[in-house]
Amino acid sequence: MKSISYWASRHKALAITLLILGQICNAFNGISLGATLLENVPLRWLQWCMWLLLAGVIATYNFSYQAITINYQRSRNVLTLAFSANFLLFGLLGGIWSQQSIPAHSTQQVFGGRRIEVVRDTLENGNSIRSTVRSENQVDRKGVTSDDPKSTGGRRVGYVLLALLGVIVAYGMAAIACNILCAGYGFVAALVLYLGLGGLAGSVYFLKRAFQKNLKRRQDMTQEERKRDLRVFWLSWLAFIVVVSLLILINP
Repeated sequence: MKSISYWASRHKALAITLLILGQICNAFNGISLGATLLENVPLRWLQWCMWLLLAGVIATYNFSYQAITINYQRSRNVLTLAFSANFLLFGLLGGIWSQQSIPAHSTQQVFGGRRIEVVRDTLENGNSIRSTVRSENQVDRKGVTSDDPKSTGGRRVGYVLLALLGVIVAYGMAAIACNILCAGYGFVAALVLYLGLGGLAGSVYFLKRAFQKNLKRRQDMTQEERKRDLRVFWLSWLAFIVVVSLLILINP
């Protein structure tokens, strides 16, 4: 670990970039896990846990600032605890977000209104009113079901960029894992490597989203569709972990 600290002190810009990318990957994994596992937990419990954990994170950061000047080993343990607390905090935020996101079909598909008109009792005016109402309903349905191609194209480009970011995060975490392994911490290096594989799983997820035929926003999905969508990420991550573990066992 001291060799990593020495390397980071000599390459500050690269170390800060890798730290930021690692936190982005940590946030994505935590929110995805919380949205999947904590969607049935009462919202009030999640909010209380979030505030308590947030207070603990702030206290940990304040304590870690003092611990760095006291003991290197102690400061490393405190920073590891802070990183884990951040992951749990993002998980709670994902659980709260999954409960507050309401599918659009329950609120946006019904449009109602009432208009009272006094017309003469003639067949001609009745037919004209019915045709007008029919045309207005057709316009309303087109406005609800149509999607802007420009906004869809922008989302697809954004998903491709996020997929590239996932590859960069995985590469950076693999480099950090190699440095940790050279320092003699094999178990920690394996954990960092497996965490970095989450970046590749995120790339697979975002590429799948980018090339979907009917691209929907997450708030427009039903609960079952959101579960099926996140299942792609978790299965991809598990597949990468299994493949890398087999390669490590085959080529020790």
